[in-house]
Amino acid sequence: MKHRRKALLTKDGIKKLRGRMAQQDFAILLGTSTSSVCLWEAGLRIPEGTADTLLELLHRQPDVVDAL
Repeated sequence: MKHRRKALLTKDGIKKLRGRMAQQDFAILLGTSTSSVCLWEAGLRIPEGTADTLLELLHRQPDVVDAL
């Protein structure tokens, strides 16, 4: 059985991080699909790989969005 790892950010944390940005724009920024962002924010899936790393970076240094 595969073990699920614990998400670094909660579904509410991801929503807060996205702020007023549309889910589609947030997905483009992270290089993922809008449906993935939707599923993360609903708590049905957790971010993995590069998206998880980028979310953690944005959480720690929100000003990095301006540089992208």
